[in-house]
Amino acid sequence: MLSTFLNSAGSYEGLDIVRSGIEWCQKAYRHLPNFQFQLADVYSKHYNPFAQFLARDYRLPFVSGEFDFVFLSSVFTHMLPPDVENYFSEISRVLKPGGRSVITFFLLNAEALNGIGTGRNVIKVPHTLQEGVCRIADPTCPEITVAYDEPYIRSLYQKHEIHVVEISYGFWCGRKDIMKSLQDVIIGVKG
Repeated sequence: MLSTFLNSAGSYEGLDIVRSGIEWCQKAYRHLPNFQFQLADVYSKHYNPFAQFLARDYRLPFVSGEFDFVFLSSVFTHMLPPDVENYFSEISRVLKPGGRSVITFFLLNAEALNGIGTGRNVIKVPHTLQEGVCRIADPTCPEITVAYDEPYIRSLYQKHEIHVVEISYGFWCGRKDIMKSLQDVIIGVKG
């Protein structure tokens, strides 16, 4: 969608841990010189088991304050707490003051837990991890699906000086589908 929005004054930097997805984007968007795609060689038992880096140690390959906007779709739903904490630090580092972030989650709050408790949830996360801040679908491969306690996620925003300005809740836990969004979406602004 951004290919019709951004002109030559703007640019897009895409990262992913799945090599085939990056290669596809590089080929499909090669006619757009202001769109770049690169592999983030970050370990995931499910998506990139032979990677060079752990997410908790990964540094985004960009200078501090480089971006007006950071977007993560279905990233934190596949990462464990130490990894999410590092990514929050990196997102804050690369965002300009006043820069915005849009990030998707499966957020655990009273309404979500009620939906899970009554079996209305589409996404199943029956196992609580030792850290106690998240639930997972599969203990043999925890990164497949991860849901986070909303207060924990809010604390990461606060710690990294990104102010939560809006949360739109998705239907993953049995909520009414209002926005056609499975995942919860948080919009933040770096202070």
